[in-house]
Amino acid sequence: AWIPRGGGDLVSFLWPTYAFAARSLRSGHIPLWNPHLYSGAPFAADNQSGLFYPINLIAFFLLPTSSYLTMEWLVFFHFWLAGTAMYVALRMEGVRRAAAVVGAIAYMFSDVFVTHVGNLNIVAVSAYLPLAFAFLRRGLSEANFQRSGNRKTDGPQSAVPRLDVSVGSLKIGSGWCAASGVVLGIAALAGHAQMTLVLVTAVGSYAVWEWLQAPRSGKWHIISLFLITVLVAFGISAISIIPAVELTRYTGRAQLDYAEASRWSLPPAGLVGLLSPLVFGRGPAGFWGPWERVETGYAGTLTLLLAGVALFGIAGNAVSQGSRQARVEAAEPPHHPTTQSSLPLFLALLFLFGLLAALGKYTPVHYLLYRFVPGFGQLRVPARFILLSDFALAYLAALGLNRLSSVTYSRTRLFALAGLLAVIGALTLPLAYLGVTRPAPDADTPAHRTALAWGLILYLGMLAVGTLVLDRWLRPQPLTPNRLRHIVAPLIVTALLALDLILAGANAEIEPNDPTRGFRHPLAAQFLLSQPQPTRIDVATGQWQPAAAAMLGLDDIGGISNPLALAHYDAYYWSVGHRGSPQYNFLGAQFVVADKGVPPADATFVPVYNEDPDVDIYLNTNAMPRVNLIYQTRIVPDSRAAFDLVHAPGFDPAREVVVENAPPLHASPPANQASLSYLEYSAEHLTIQVQTPAPAYLAFAEVWYPGWRATVDGRSTPIYRANYAFRAVRLEAGEHRVEMIFDPLTWKIGAGITMLTILRLAAWAWQIIRRAKS
Repeated sequence: AWIPRGGGDLVSFLWPTYAFAARSLRSGHIPLWNPHLYSGAPFAADNQSGLFYPINLIAFFLLPTSSYLTMEWLVFFHFWLAGTAMYVALRMEGVRRAAAVVGAIAYMFSDVFVTHVGNLNIVAVSAYLPLAFAFLRRGLSEANFQRSGNRKTDGPQSAVPRLDVSVGSLKIGSGWCAASGVVLGIAALAGHAQMTLVLVTAVGSYAVWEWLQAPRSGKWHIISLFLITVLVAFGISAISIIPAVELTRYTGRAQLDYAEASRWSLPPAGLVGLLSPLVFGRGPAGFWGPWERVETGYAGTLTLLLAGVALFGIAGNAVSQGSRQARVEAAEPPHHPTTQSSLPLFLALLFLFGLLAALGKYTPVHYLLYRFVPGFGQLRVPARFILLSDFALAYLAALGLNRLSSVTYSRTRLFALAGLLAVIGALTLPLAYLGVTRPAPDADTPAHRTALAWGLILYLGMLAVGTLVLDRWLRPQPLTPNRLRHIVAPLIVTALLALDLILAGANAEIEPNDPTRGFRHPLAAQFLLSQPQPTRIDVATGQWQPAAAAMLGLDDIGGISNPLALAHYDAYYWSVGHRGSPQYNFLGAQFVVADKGVPPADATFVPVYNEDPDVDIYLNTNAMPRVNLIYQTRIVPDSRAAFDLVHAPGFDPAREVVVENAPPLHASPPANQASLSYLEYSAEHLTIQVQTPAPAYLAFAEVWYPGWRATVDGRSTPIYRANYAFRAVRLEAGEHRVEMIFDPLTWKIGAGITMLTILRLAAWAWQIIRRAKS
């Protein structure tokens, strides 16, 4: 078996991406440009590549091959990392080990992780939230805010607290806040912009929460400490973020209207997924809801119960106040500036915010983020904000179980809470089902009713069993030692929660068929690789994975759907009309991979290879070279005019080139034949030897993007945008050596900032170690 169901992005997008990155790095080359897909595109600037993420780098360099098993193990590792991070965060909170394990299980198997088994980037970034939160919380607390209380003065007694901040504690706090920034920076390098912003939202919200509670004289300390977190996070990830910001300007994400930005919102009926993920089906095969499948936030039935314990005061005051053990194991570490009642309140508000933001277009919260918060206007899938709710639930659940294990509690309140949750589930699950099936009676099938029944049974059953276990083992018993009770109850709760979450998601993303088969066409690949280079292919079959070229080292005019594809090339590619049109032939797709016995276009495409058992290969006899000397120009002021001319009837890219804001050619096409030859044609360095009897434009079927620079005979020359999405260089008559190098300034700036940040942090750490030794 494989993961995820259908292969998903893990096999179609990330595996070939990582394989290309690993192959390049092992050869000693940092891949700034990817020549293999989309007729060439930025690679390092696409944050989805995860090129500089430390865990990926370890895998790229240490593992001899980039197998799909490696991808699966990276997913499993980040599940483990998410749980470990939550465990560490809760232990820093002072939570008992067993309760911390419960919180870890609830978080690592919550719905965002299960739903996105096939999107490693989402799982990887989300795994770091607990550590980023815990380190920031510790950093703000270590500033040692102490209220002096009321003191007698000559006048009326003052009720204004005084803030005492020691220099040493501020330095310790700065260290923890810097650690939070390191974690956030590493998370950003994992390669998912939206989830990175979700993490920043979580820690930023907590900083605001502390700022609101701090006395006036302490507010600047909160700001300065959080600023350390932000600056360190930016510095660590600048090598990825700065090029990514530049790239975003040239993609379709630069201008998303709200209708597009709010796609994949969590619908109100989907909120019942918090209670049971079974009602509308789980996984791509089982889901039947009338909306696009999104995360619903399920983190376990017992998680809801224990979170309620933390919120609604089920537990009373600590027993045996004179007992040293009770004080040591209490859930409230004395170093935190917020009280234990304050933290659950913050988490409850974070849960509510995550829920409202996940609802997307159904509430104004997401629109306000889209409208006023930088970055959110370029992102879709609001439902992913449910991660904040799952994090808050898992944290609260651990606090709740810890509280029950440490203090006395009210049985009446515990059973009342369980009863309330039971009533909510018994009402909302059927109502949500009816709300969906009443307008669409065809959806009311026996299988769907069975799913509803099982959802109710498992929800109510787990709620009942969990409540009874808590009451039986946490209530003092004459024949049961207290220590045994405090061990057995959390263990049983842990086992029940793990059983609930693992069983609910175990089969959701299991794929019985090998999803990597579309990459395995050795005969066809060998034929294509044996052709004189450079050449390009096109794919006209589902038997061949869209991004296989990146895996095999071929160059493809297409590729897997990419939200960060360059907008101009994307528009050109989808508007060529048909295979064999002049616009299509300009792309230089010399070979087309097609289904067996199914010609991809007209008779100008001739079969040249049919020995592969799955695909045939056709030669496009009218494909143009990737570099051409053109003597007729159409000069236009902008891209809109260029698009119209390139797609006008009669346009022939073999005879004329449309160039934006460039000097025209005044000479007539020469009678003498010109010549050009490739001296070097690699991913980021092109060298062409040209002989032209008249001024001309050297037009490349290579995608235009800032960062490319050109020289003619060693002298710098402009690169013009040609034929809407491509490059051209103007040449005078004569013999020339033309070079193009991809050398983006944003990459240099980002890499410099990251290196300086790492060096500064290393020096800081070295100073701390030396002082500790002395």
